[in-house]
Amino acid sequence: MSLPRAFFAAAMLLGATSGCGSNCEVSGSDPVSYQEGTVDSTATVYETSPWYGRWLYFPAGRRYRLYHHLGKAPCCYDTYLAFHEYQTGDNFQAAESAGNQAIVEGVSDEFIQIHNDTCAEFYLRVTATAAPAGAISDAGTD
Repeated sequence: MSLPRAFFAAAMLLGATSGCGSNCEVSGSDPVSYQEGTVDSTATVYETSPWYGRWLYFPAGRRYRLYHHLGKAPCCYDTYLAFHEYQTGDNFQAAESAGNQAIVEGVSDEFIQIHNDTCAEFYLRVTATAAPAGAISDAGTD
């Protein structure tokens, strides 16, 4: 076999075996408890980290149980993903999650549980908002 043919055959074999045989396990992991993050002075907004702070490592299959300290279940949340731990300068490349990148598995008055149901590795930032104390939660039909 000539050298170009041998090189081509080796490249094809490498291409056929890389990526296709790899299985990642994304289910069955216990949630990682995260008690940190900040709540604003009105106790209505929680964030795991500021935009320019350290984001949470979010590898394939990871589940986080984020304790938000809002005192009630949040009405809204946002999940952001990035490929860098810190979003600074040229590394500021973040986007809202989509599909199964950050599945919200539960929301309560204590925590939000989020699961990376992909084989990809990200860094995660979550924000959550709760209604202010005394706010009307239902317009009613009266």
